[in-house]
Amino acid sequence: MGKFCDVMYKCGIPAVIFLMIVCGIIIRIKLVLINQSMWSDECSLYLNISQADYWKFFKPLDWLQVAPPVFMVIEKLIFDLFKNVLPMEMIPRLFPCFCSIATLILFPLFVEKVYKNRVVTAIITFMTAFTPYVVNYANEVKQYSCELFVAVLVLMFFYFFDVKKFSKKTLIICTFLISMAPLLAFSSSFIIAAGSVIVLY
Repeated sequence: MGKFCDVMYKCGIPAVIFLMIVCGIIIRIKLVLINQSMWSDECSLYLNISQADYWKFFKPLDWLQVAPPVFMVIEKLIFDLFKNVLPMEMIPRLFPCFCSIATLILFPLFVEKVYKNRVVTAIITFMTAFTPYVVNYANEVKQYSCELFVAVLVLMFFYFFDVKKFSKKTLIICTFLISMAPLLAFSSSFIIAAGSVIVLY
């Protein structure tokens, strides 16, 4: 019985984790391909993406919308590239879907490195893959999937890299890149603040 449990822990749980990730990706892609109509808030952000120029995104947005400027720039770039190829509702959902899928792949890897416990990793993978809000925002013209993806990246940076061992040049480059993260995801500023306190301490 003990050997069976060991085999299940070594082989069965990773297989389940992989299956959950694949299912999560399929669900997200399927939602985008359904090409459902936008609701009012999505329409308001879409109007900014389709009508404003790139510099406008660094100013207050129209239609009472708030979104990180770099997120809007990426959305605008995708819109300009695919506006004559894909349906109108699908184009601005490509980047949120990508961010959600990338999070679904990266977050379990990060959790496994931190906790070194496959059961915990499986639970986190299940939550990331199938939590309704996380899945739904992969198919919305909103920045929330991007916020989650950048949050995971910033957490990984502070966890895996020993800033004290960086050369001065590397430290300057990393500081610049990290300081730009809030332009892509507002919530990353909280993680940067906490991470900076830990590094300074």
